[in-house]
Amino acid sequence: MIRSLFITLLTGLAFVPWSIAGGQEEDLGASSDVAVASHLNDVQYASHEMSSVPSLDCEFVCPGWSGSFDYLYLRPRSRGLDFAIPTDGAAQAVGAGAVQNVEFDYDTGFRAGLAYIMPSGWEAGFRYTHFETVERATATAPGGGNLWATRSHPAFNEEATSAIASADFEYQVFDLEFGRWIEMNDFTTFRLFGGLRWLNTNQQLLINYDGDDFSNGIVRQNKKDTGFGVRVGGEGRWSLLGGWSLFAQGAGTLCYSDSDLRLFETNNSGANLIVNVTDSFSEPISNIEAAFGASWTCDAWDIACGYELTNWFNLGSRVTFDDIHEGAYDPTSYDILLDGLFFRVTYVH
Repeated sequence: MIRSLFITLLTGLAFVPWSIAGGQEEDLGASSDVAVASHLNDVQYASHEMSSVPSLDCEFVCPGWSGSFDYLYLRPRSRGLDFAIPTDGAAQAVGAGAVQNVEFDYDTGFRAGLAYIMPSGWEAGFRYTHFETVERATATAPGGGNLWATRSHPAFNEEATSAIASADFEYQVFDLEFGRWIEMNDFTTFRLFGGLRWLNTNQQLLINYDGDDFSNGIVRQNKKDTGFGVRVGGEGRWSLLGGWSLFAQGAGTLCYSDSDLRLFETNNSGANLIVNVTDSFSEPISNIEAAFGASWTCDAWDIACGYELTNWFNLGSRVTFDDIHEGAYDPTSYDILLDGLFFRVTYVH
């Protein structure tokens, strides 16, 4: 009997390590399953957190710097640049004739910008735009007719035999801008932006009248504007194949401007001073702008071209005097439209 008890005890001891090992394997398997399940839950939670944030294109969200340069080919369009009316003399006052204006042609300019792209997707940048153009026009009195000077003081000189006019328009804009791209779907992204804008313009109309009432007469009108205000807008981009996309942009500006206007007139080669008036004032000015075009993106480069329009309200002026009251000062404001093509290169680092 003792022998049987001893054999039973040895057999039980032999099975104990295997039981412990089996229990450890079951514990390790359970721990592994818990770890995998916990990891999957973390991934699902992280994915849920990411989906609650507006989806952004990594090209615009990865932190870094971006620089851009635009080649501009623009044309200013405005009234208020008349200088003469040649007529056939058939009427008692002003006969058949067409008003002669200085009309600007297309000219070149540039726009350069630098921006920092934050990890949150917001961009903060600065952009500078410069454009200047000069245009010239002439008019002569027809045979048997008249050439009326439209910009001289009517109390002294009215008719000439020739007129030479030149107009100069200089335009500078400084923008401090904040914006962010938002991915609407796989093909559409939208950008909201806003910021501060500084504006500097210099406009001049210079006319030389000669003949009849004039002897090398000069009429010059200058207007300088320094403006400051806010600008807001948005841009949409629609992706196509092969890195190509279409875009459209709209924005508006509201600001105040400190303006200096001067009207100066002489005759007899400067010997006779006819008018020398200055006018300094503050006025509200605003603009609306739109652009559309196509772009091609390859790695960190984006190349775009398109058409843009910018209309500035009340930026241009025309000053005249009344012939009944010699001191009747009559300024009139006009809009100035800048429209044309642009070619842009952007690099994101």
